[in-house]
Amino acid sequence: MVYYAFTTIILYIYDRWRKIGNTLFLFTIGLGIFFAFYKINSSLPLNDQWSTYVNPFNNMFLYVSGIFMYYNLNNIKIRKWIAIVILVIAVGVLIALPFNSRIFLVTNYIRFLYCFIVYIIVFAFYKIKFQKRTFIGKIFDAFCMATYGIYLFHSIILLLLLLVFSHSIYILMLSFVLTIVVSLVSYYKMELPISNIGKKLVNKALK
Repeated sequence: MVYYAFTTIILYIYDRWRKIGNTLFLFTIGLGIFFAFYKINSSLPLNDQWSTYVNPFNNMFLYVSGIFMYYNLNNIKIRKWIAIVILVIAVGVLIALPFNSRIFLVTNYIRFLYCFIVYIIVFAFYKIKFQKRTFIGKIFDAFCMATYGIYLFHSIILLLLLLVFSHSIYILMLSFVLTIVVSLVSYYKMELPISNIGKKLVNKALK
């Protein structure tokens, strides 16, 4: 909710002054560095520092990076096959990267190495531009529509399942499927209708 509260301000800055917007992005990276190297102790378990990790300013650079990508990389054109090659290589690198513990992922330089690779993956998907009418295009389009719901519901659904069942890979898979289903229902039955009402009210006010 903190990020969405800042969204209007960030978009306004980028629309008016892109350089200032990019400077703001660098500032959020600085905040991420501060948390990764100074606020979160790599020698302690992440659970003991969870309240520090979930501080909105710790991960704000991840959110602003998406806005940065749109305003700075939107006009960059690369061939689809090149984007696919970049995607495959980036995923391969991500899989090959070392993994020791959760605290290992969010501290020191390794955090930004992981974030950079994931950013390349997002960029590759962004430039592939799947056709919505194709089967795979429809799948990715559905995931896009469910994104906000997935973000909100995934932990709740998993916790509810763990109240009934013991932790296992099957419960994780069931949680994954249910999260997508619930998120899609939420989008089409609640988010989209409310959004349409908001658009009508805005258009009416502008007339």
